[in-house]
Amino acid sequence: MQTSLMYLNNIKEKILAFINLYDPGYLGLFYSLKTLLASFLSLCISIYFFGPNIAIWAFLMPIYLYFLSVVLVEQKESMAYFIFFIALSIFLCIVLTLLTPYGLWILLPLVFVGFCAGIVGSYDLDLQKVFNMGILNGLIACIYAKSAIKVSLYDEILTLLLGGIIGLAILFFTSFKKYGKFIRKYFPSILFDLELMIKNLHKDKNFIAIRNQTLMQIENIKKILSSKAGNIKDSNIMKNTKRTLFYLYRIEEIYQCINAIHNDKMITQQAFTPIKRELLHNIREIAKMFEGHTPRLKTKALKQIEASEDFDKSFLNIVRIIYNKIDNFRRGGEEKDYFIEVKKKKVFSIIFKSMRWNNNFFRYGIKYGFVLGFSILIAEIFHLEHGAWIAMACVAIIRPNLGGIKHISKEYFIGVTCGLIAGIVLVLLTQGTFFFYVIFVIIIFLFIYLRVYPYGLWASFMMMAFIMMFFTAYGINYDLVADRFFDILIGAGIVFGAFVFFWPKYGGNDILPNIKKSLESLYVFYDYTMQEIMDLRKYHQKFQKEQKQFFACYNALALALEEAKKEKNILSDLKSARNSLKYLDFLNQNTLKMHYFLMEMDAKLLQDQKELYLNDLNIIKTRYEMLNRALQGNSFYFKEQKDDRFLSQDVVFSEIMDLLFEAQNGLFLTLQANVKLGE
Repeated sequence: MQTSLMYLNNIKEKILAFINLYDPGYLGLFYSLKTLLASFLSLCISIYFFGPNIAIWAFLMPIYLYFLSVVLVEQKESMAYFIFFIALSIFLCIVLTLLTPYGLWILLPLVFVGFCAGIVGSYDLDLQKVFNMGILNGLIACIYAKSAIKVSLYDEILTLLLGGIIGLAILFFTSFKKYGKFIRKYFPSILFDLELMIKNLHKDKNFIAIRNQTLMQIENIKKILSSKAGNIKDSNIMKNTKRTLFYLYRIEEIYQCINAIHNDKMITQQAFTPIKRELLHNIREIAKMFEGHTPRLKTKALKQIEASEDFDKSFLNIVRIIYNKIDNFRRGGEEKDYFIEVKKKKVFSIIFKSMRWNNNFFRYGIKYGFVLGFSILIAEIFHLEHGAWIAMACVAIIRPNLGGIKHISKEYFIGVTCGLIAGIVLVLLTQGTFFFYVIFVIIIFLFIYLRVYPYGLWASFMMMAFIMMFFTAYGINYDLVADRFFDILIGAGIVFGAFVFFWPKYGGNDILPNIKKSLESLYVFYDYTMQEIMDLRKYHQKFQKEQKQFFACYNALALALEEAKKEKNILSDLKSARNSLKYLDFLNQNTLKMHYFLMEMDAKLLQDQKELYLNDLNIIKTRYEMLNRALQGNSFYFKEQKDDRFLSQDVVFSEIMDLLFEAQNGLFLTLQANVKLGE
C-alpha cells in the first residue's frame, strides 16, 4: 500500500513539474478558461444572428486570438497586431471567397499573401506569425465557399468581426491601475520559477528550459509596464509602477546570479545542500509579501560556508550577492534608473531592402508562396475537393529550414496519429450518451490550453477535437477523417519538396553565425563595462539588454544544433559544436559573476585598483575579438598562455579571470577542431 502511494506521489510530482515547466503560475490555464468562455459566447451569438452553418468558425475566432497571444513576443505591439489579424482575416475572406468559384484564379492572392508572410519576417517575426494565422482564416473561407453549406459573405465578415471583438474584450481587457492585483498575479509565478531554477541547478536540460521560461516572463512583464508607462498621469499609480519595476529588476538580478552558478562544480558538494534549502526558504518567504505577510529570511547556512574553506571565493561571492538581492527585495524601494527600457524603433522600409535574390527572408517568402499555390494547383489537377485543407497542413508545418520542418513534422504527425486513434475510440465508446458532450468540452478546453505545451501533445488534442467536432456536425464519416489525414501527408510532401529543391536551408547553416553573434555580444558587454566601471549600477539597464541579446543568440544556436542533428549539416562534428554552446554558457555565467562583483564593490577599493581591473578586462575582451576574427577568416592572434599578463591581486576577481581565460581557451580549441580556425 505504501509503495503504491509513493508511486502515485512520484507520478503526481512529475506531472506538476511538467505543468510548472510550461505553465508556471497557471496563467495559461486562466487564459484558456477565458478563451473557452469567449468562444462559447461567440458561438451562441453567431448562431442567434446567422444560424448554425457558420458556428464552427465563430467558435474558432477567439481561439485563434489566444493562440496568437501565445506565440507573440513583442507584447507592446500585440493589440495592434490583434487588430491587424482581424482586418487581414476579413480581407482574405472577401478576396478568397469571391475568387474560389473561378478555380485557379485563387492562386494569385494565395501566392502573394504567402510571399508577404515570408518576407515580413525581416521587419518583425511576430508580424510573420500574424500572417500565418490570417492565412488559416482565409483558407477556412475557401472551405466554406467550396462546401455545400450556403453562407453569405456578409455573414462571414460579421462573424469574423464579432468573434474578434468578443475575443479581445474577454481575453485582453486588463486594468493596469490595480497595482496590487497586478503584482499578485505575476510576481509569485516568477518567484516560483526561481525556486525551480534552484531545485534544478544540477539538471542542465531542465535548468535551461526553466531559465528560458523565466526570462520570457520577465521580458513580457517589462513590456506590459513599459507600454502603459507613457499613459500614466496619476502620481500614486506612477509611484506604484516604479515600485513594481524595482521588484521586477531585483527578480531579474536574482535570476542572473542563480544562472551564474548553475554549471559550477561547487553545487554538487554536500556542503551546498543547506545553502540550497535556505535559498528556497528565502524565496518562498519573499513571495509571501504579496499575500500581506512579513518575510523571515535565514542566513545560518551562509554564515557556515563563509567560515569554511570548501568553496571557491568567486562562487561564495555570487552566493552572498544572491542573499543580498533577496534582502534588498524584502526591503523594497524605488530606483528611477529602472523605469522604462528604451527600444530601437523598427523601420518598415527594411522589408523593401530585403527584396534581394540572396536574402533569406526573400527566399522564404518565395517558397512560402509556392507551397500555398502548389497545394491548390495539385488539388485542381487531380480534382480534389480539399485543396484548402492541404494548404492548411502546409501552414502548420512550414518553417524557415529543413531541420525545423523535419522536427515539427515528426511531432505533428505523431500527435495527429495518436489524436486520430484516440478521437475515433472516444466517439465509438461515448456516441449517443451524455458523456460524449462532457468529454467533448474537456477535449476542446485541452485543445486550447495545451497550445503552450510541446507541439506534438497539442496536435493530438487538436485532432481529437476535430474528429469530435465533425462527428457532432456530420455524424461518423470515416472518409472525411481519412481525407484530413491524407491532406497532412500531402502538405508535408509539398513543403519538403519545396525546401529541398529551392535554396535548401539547413539548421546547420545557422550555427557559426550565432556563435559569432554570441561572441560579439560578450565583446560589447566587456567594452561598456570598461567604459563605465566606476558607475555600473547606473548603466545596469544596458547590461540587462546585452544579457537579453546574448540569450537570444544562445537559444538560436541551441535550436540550430537540435535541427542540425536531423539533417545534412555544414559542420563535421556536432559534438564539438555542442561543446561550443556549453563554453559560451560558462563564459556568460562567469561574466555575470564578474559584473556583480564589480557592481557591489566599495567605490574607494574599486578606484584604488581600477587600472589593474581594466588591464585584465581588456585581455579578456581582446580575446573575444580575436575569436570572432578567426571565425570570420580574418588575420588574428590568440595566445593560450597567461605569461603574467593579468595584474589584479584580488582573490575573487583573479579567480573569475582564470575561469574566463581557461573557458576561452577551451572554446578556441573546440572551434579549431570544428571549423579549422587559422587554416
